[in-house]
Amino acid sequence: MKAAVWHGEREISIEEREAKEIQPDDVKVKVAWAGICGSDLHAYLHPSSVPMNLNTILGHEFSGEIAEVGSNVTKFKEGTEYAFIQ
Repeated sequence: MKAAVWHGEREISIEEREAKEIQPDDVKVKVAWAGICGSDLHAYLHPSSVPMNLNTILGHEFSGEIAEVGSNVTKFKEGTEYAFIQ
């Protein structure tokens, strides 16, 4: 999968990353749209203002379709549209 990875002040790259294996309590979303938040922007411009580890994947605000659900998941179904904004 493609990921926006923060490497430090004014340093972000788009990288190919392996998707993690789904666990019993997980939901996997096929992302259609993803965005960054204000904290991501602050880390990009002024890293000392936001505690964030190097090589962090950005973009925790997204929408898409549920592609797979773990064996313990009962509230979500494959094929359902989903949006997450933290």
